[in-house]
Amino acid sequence: MPNVYLIGLERAVADQISRVVSIERHTVRERPYSVSVGELADAGMIFAGGEPAMYLPLLRRVRKELPAQPFIVVSQANGTMAWLEALEAGATDYCFLPVQRRQIQWLMESIVPTHAPISEFRFSRAPSTRRARSAWAYGELNDTVPAD
Repeated sequence: MPNVYLIGLERAVADQISRVVSIERHTVRERPYSVSVGELADAGMIFAGGEPAMYLPLLRRVRKELPAQPFIVVSQANGTMAWLEALEAGATDYCFLPVQRRQIQWLMESIVPTHAPISEFRFSRAPSTRRARSAWAYGELNDTVPAD
């Protein structure tokens, strides 16, 4: 199973993501923003959070060296500018806090190619990335699911 890297996330958010992805036996690793891009080469998915000044340089380095690597920005910034800036820098998706369990599962199913679908949340066909970004960003799919 691919590794999932967590970078710059608050403890509660990191714990929630870890619980969800470990159900599918993914290895979760936490790293600092200064992680070498080479170390992220085995990532099935990268979740990065915090301030844009912290995650954007990492995102740009990852895009330059590993252009296809799934990179999800998790942010408290609910503003359109931060969202657009992350997507323009190459983020695969952008999630506003609080992140819901169902949202994490959907990301795993639609982005990680070797991921077997979680039976409770099967999708017959993954929606387009553009539609997915819009739906999550604008709260259309934001039914709140409490953390375990």
